[in-house]
Amino acid sequence: MDYLSEVRIENLNTMTVASASRISTNPEDELIAYMTKWAEESGIKNSRRFGSDFPVTEDEQNRGLRGYEYWVSVDENVLLPNGMTLKKVEGCKYAILRITDPMNDPFERIPMGWKKLADWVNSKGFKTSSDNERHWFEEVLEIDRVVYMDLYFPIE
Repeated sequence: MDYLSEVRIENLNTMTVASASRISTNPEDELIAYMTKWAEESGIKNSRRFGSDFPVTEDEQNRGLRGYEYWVSVDENVLLPNGMTLKKVEGCKYAILRITDPMNDPFERIPMGWKKLADWVNSKGFKTSSDNERHWFEEVLEIDRVVYMDLYFPIE
């Protein structure tokens, strides 16, 4: 699995994000396209963007539906359209793993990345920060024409 990096530890500062969620058969692509278009039309540039799974009911899952939530970092005074909310995401220490070319085989590479990251965190004895409403999320980056995905696992 040469597409998975070693784990690194970083602190992320508190940030304000525009957030939306969607439940469908392809929520990631739909939501990312919607929020990217909104950000461009709103003149939001150089913002960080994060995504995470969003819970679905058992019935929705049985119908082949999945949920996804997407964030765009913004100024706290931004005007949001209906369906988006403003959230303050508290700063936290994260264990981070990078996946090279995650969309080459996303249903293998991304779950394998999360497994390796969770195994690493558990093997090091870190306490996870889920009790403090911390978030597990992913960030897609393009560096020198190569696509990467960083997975963020909150730790204390």
